[in-house]
Amino acid sequence: PLVADKLAPCSQSCPAGIPIPRHLGAVSHGDFEGALTLLFAHNPLPGLTGRLCYHPCQTQCVRRKIDRMIPIQELERFLGDLATDISIEKGDKTCLRVTFIGSGPLGLSCAFYLGCQGYEVTILDPFQKAGGGLAALPPEKIEPRVLSHEIDRLIRLGGIRYEANVAIDSTDLGQATSKADLVILDPTGLSADFCQPAGTVACDPFDDEVVTGGMVSVQLPKILTPFKAPMIAHYIAAGRLMARKVVDGLNLEGSEKPIPKPPL
Repeated sequence: PLVADKLAPCSQSCPAGIPIPRHLGAVSHGDFEGALTLLFAHNPLPGLTGRLCYHPCQTQCVRRKIDRMIPIQELERFLGDLATDISIEKGDKTCLRVTFIGSGPLGLSCAFYLGCQGYEVTILDPFQKAGGGLAALPPEKIEPRVLSHEIDRLIRLGGIRYEANVAIDSTDLGQATSKADLVILDPTGLSADFCQPAGTVACDPFDDEVVTGGMVSVQLPKILTPFKAPMIAHYIAAGRLMARKVVDGLNLEGSEKPIPKPPL
């Protein structure tokens, strides 16, 4: 007989690709710091996914055939609420600057992973409250204090500069983004009627193309548009994939030294 090392069904079904058995194993051994490290490597907003995600991981839990499924989402919410003083190891600072327009879960996720890799990251938000489509949810869906706590922690850990209520001229972003090596328009953080500036290049986070300098508009699959809060893990995964594209693309443009890829 041969031992087959396979990905657990719950992890296969997780849109964010979280190594669920590993981080739950850390929890079972009381290693909450290790569990949080594994979780944040794939999901920087666990308190939100722990409340909003449609949790397909649980439907594939193999424990259902033995006794009962593990409450993965509840444990994720527990870890998210626990992570008040967590610290993240960051890469060396680079001279590369990335500016995001909008602060939805996709843009926040991408900004977080780039910030952790040493990029100088700025988020310009045309709205008064951070969160994009999440900020429009009623309190019974997500408590405002939970939303602000999760986003504030992400901004702090990623070393991100965030500006709210910024007047955005969709036809000309030159002045607001003139110092950026790359500008990314976040579809989960902008209104549906936002006009794409001239010269914007569309980018699908799920394909194999890299992202180079300029202005990029993230194009999501139809199943993820318009914004749907239960699909939050998909948006987070798209943001992490965009971060990897940015790292690969800007390295190709001649950064001084290779930059480690964000965890995936």
